[in-house]
Amino acid sequence: MRRGRFIIAVFFLFAGFCAVTAFGARTRERRDYDFADGLRRRGLYRLAVIEYLDFVKRNPNHELSEYALYGVALSYKGLGDVDRTIKAFESFQKKAKKSKKSKLYLKSFYDIANMYLDQADEMYAEYEEGGKQDSRLWSRAKEYYQNSADAYRSFVIRVKEEPDPDKEWEGRIVTSLFNRAYCFEMLRLYTKAIEVYEKLAKDYHDFEGQFKVGDVYYERARKTKNKEYYERAFEGFQKTLMFEENEFHDDAKIGMANVRFDQKRYKETREILLVMLKPHARYKKFNRFDVIYELYKHNPNKVDARYIKNLAPRALYIVARCYEEEGDLNRAKQYLDILVKQYPKSSFKGLKMGFVWGINCWASPLAPA
Repeated sequence: MRRGRFIIAVFFLFAGFCAVTAFGARTRERRDYDFADGLRRRGLYRLAVIEYLDFVKRNPNHELSEYALYGVALSYKGLGDVDRTIKAFESFQKKAKKSKKSKLYLKSFYDIANMYLDQADEMYAEYEEGGKQDSRLWSRAKEYYQNSADAYRSFVIRVKEEPDPDKEWEGRIVTSLFNRAYCFEMLRLYTKAIEVYEKLAKDYHDFEGQFKVGDVYYERARKTKNKEYYERAFEGFQKTLMFEENEFHDDAKIGMANVRFDQKRYKETREILLVMLKPHARYKKFNRFDVIYELYKHNPNKVDARYIKNLAPRALYIVARCYEEEGDLNRAKQYLDILVKQYPKSSFKGLKMGFVWGINCWASPLAPA
């Protein structure tokens, strides 16, 4: 009997020892990972990389090793080292179990795409600042735009393969598609850009995507003078108006007016813009644009500042140009006076003043006093 109790006691002591040892191992690994993660969170990125990689080397099969590799990528991102960041994300993807498809695994494709896009934009800005002389810089920027477009596509495909994807991913899908279309624009692949924007409008009811369909067609029309592109641009802008309560309504009307103006259809241009310059539904008690402007000056919160500061001045300018092209200088002057007197600080000032002084140089009755 005593021997039996002794054996039972030894068994429980051994089992307890094993449990404590196992618990201690888990605690040590977690502690090491948290130490590396803490370095990264404090901005000590180089030290964090060393600790993360050391953790992976010592614990290659531990569940936290994937997170450590992800931490390496985030640390390189903190250092601003794009190439190493992308390589680190790719190492993480190879390590991550594709059957599991964790959130981090999916998000890594999104992060890579964003990194490529940010770098491409920086390169392009530098290319522009240099007077577009450095062809090698532009070639590198194009490579990054293409890589970004491919990475966004990979992200969208993998999320859609999920049997029950989280709703939080839908917003990132829309952003990914929008950014992918933007990459195609920068690569001058306009047909592909339009296809993606149309998909956004159709599948995700994205009014900005619909607006961009018209915008891309309009830019192509201006460069090529293609009549079909003009009509497709007009249709793209017009369809934007079908989305209720969206912030691109007035932008779309400006777009429609620009198309008709370029086509020298001045009466239609004015009709589109004069409707826009009438008080919106939210300003029903006001019947004149200048009254709306006075309201804005006294109580800016009641009127859309972007409409007042940018869109309305732009509309007034185009209306004035229509009358000027038709030879009705008195009416042109009427709209120009509103523009000059009421928008001295408008973001539209450069274009406006160029028009004013251009007319002044012609010594026409439109010359400002």
